[in-house]
Amino acid sequence: ALTFTGIGLLDGGADFAQSNNCGALAVGATCQVSVNFTPTAAGSRSGTLALTHDGSGVTLVSLSGVGQAASATLSAPSFAPTPVGTSSTGSATLTNTGIGALSVGTPTLSGSAYSLLSTTCASSLPVGANCVMTVRFAPTSSTLSSGTLAVDTGAGLQSASLGSTGIQGYASMS
Repeated sequence: ALTFTGIGLLDGGADFAQSNNCGALAVGATCQVSVNFTPTAAGSRSGTLALTHDGSGVTLVSLSGVGQAASATLSAPSFAPTPVGTSSTGSATLTNTGIGALSVGTPTLSGSAYSLLSTTCASSLPVGANCVMTVRFAPTSSTLSSGTLAVDTGAGLQSASLGSTGIQGYASMS
């Protein structure tokens, strides 16, 4: 017979949790120790599980895992040369480069010459998938128009700088 008097984490308790049904075991009996890994940071994580019993005293089990973080990229739209008083469109692509579904908020724009025409982004974006936001550039002058496209995601705020210049036609007489 073997009796467990304690099972716990010596270190790594922030990243690992255990549960068990071990107590006094008859010869040939088994018990189950379950370890859950919930990383608190990206990168390599480690811990030690200690099983205290009346056999050889304490058995140590090394635990390890790799924490991965949500990640995403947002491309900036580019615009064709656009005469003042007209408009052109450009597309920005949000890509989920992480390890799980990515929550996606509503895109926002700053800059008076820019407006959001459409988006294919739903509230969740699967791993490896992307969605597209179509932005309109409508210059009212031939000076630089700047702005920002931003989307709040499960990987943090993704933003792209916008900077385009309207072109002004001219006439000459000879």
